[in-house]
Amino acid sequence: MWIYHYTVGDKVRQIQTEGFLRPSTAGVPYDEEPITWFSSHTFFEPTARKMIIREDGTSEILSVREMHEMCNGVYRYGLSDTDEASMIEFGISGWDVIKVQARISKEQRRRLAISGRSQGARTSQWYGTIKDVVPIDRLRCEKLHFIGTHGFRWHEHFFLKSERIG
Repeated sequence: MWIYHYTVGDKVRQIQTEGFLRPSTAGVPYDEEPITWFSSHTFFEPTARKMIIREDGTSEILSVREMHEMCNGVYRYGLSDTDEASMIEFGISGWDVIKVQARISKEQRRRLAISGRSQGARTSQWYGTIKDVVPIDRLRCEKLHFIGTHGFRWHEHFFLKSERIG
């Protein structure tokens, strides 16, 4: 099984330049540890979809295709769970462990699980680490390619120094 950190092209430039995945601190209460999230979902983790605020003030969660079009592509950084050394070194654990390590309150755990289910996610597919950084040199980077109107395929992606990301 592979676990993936899903992201968009707009964020890939910084990831590739720094050489690390970093946890997002947006919306994380001061008494919790931020998490770098991974998922075993094989297409795209539903809770990783981006939200936009429209000019009229309403918000909308983008589809994966909309993210691809509006955010310079969709990428994922993967790690095989058979790479036990990296899983241990990076401190990656499943939801049942990471929610405790990150000190997520029971009420917040409940809200996250309900929100995830409403988007089609399963907590059994959630993984994460509270480490400050996850080096990408041992992760496989893949870019999502859409084929026609309904098809898609993930392709391993190698960045060239001169390549424009997106």
